[in-house]
Amino acid sequence: MKNRVIILFTVLFSLPCALHAQWGVKVGTGLSSMDGSENSMVSAQVGGTYDLRLSRRWFLEPELQLVYFGYSSKDNGFSVKSGKVRFFALELPVNLSLRPKISETMNLLVGGGLYFRYSLAGNEKYKYYDASLDTDKSPFDDFNRFDMGTQFQVGLQVKRFYGIFSFQHGLSHAYRDGSFHYRNIRLSAGYRF
Repeated sequence: MKNRVIILFTVLFSLPCALHAQWGVKVGTGLSSMDGSENSMVSAQVGGTYDLRLSRRWFLEPELQLVYFGYSSKDNGFSVKSGKVRFFALELPVNLSLRPKISETMNLLVGGGLYFRYSLAGNEKYKYYDASLDTDKSPFDDFNRFDMGTQFQVGLQVKRFYGIFSFQHGLSHAYRDGSFHYRNIRLSAGYRF
């Protein structure tokens, strides 16, 4: 009986939120890197969105995305010829968004929040001047699977279509030894049903 009461209250309190919620899809590309001297690499993401209206202009936006990101190293002139570290991960960004009207069919989108990312698979590949040192291995010997950080975004919505420019900066360390953070610049397009 106690469990039924808890379930009933949960359903009743979530109904007003569900009535003001909106599902959507989002796809995009960008550049990912690590702070320090590493070079950028093309990244991509695709996923679903869930917009929960808090007021006329404020929204809570959790998302679930599949992302491809990493970084590359170029010839340093004495030991490393090239290198790439790539990851496929699940990412959960949670943003608070302000959407003031610009016109009857257009809204400005400004927001920020946190993202949480867990790497599912990846590859770490380096080529050296001494070919006997070349490596092609799992990156999880050197890199952490879990990453979290901040995300800031700005964009425009026209009717149900929108475009967003966003910047992410990691708060947790990328390497297991406790150094460097991920950075991502993204351009995304989406549709809200």
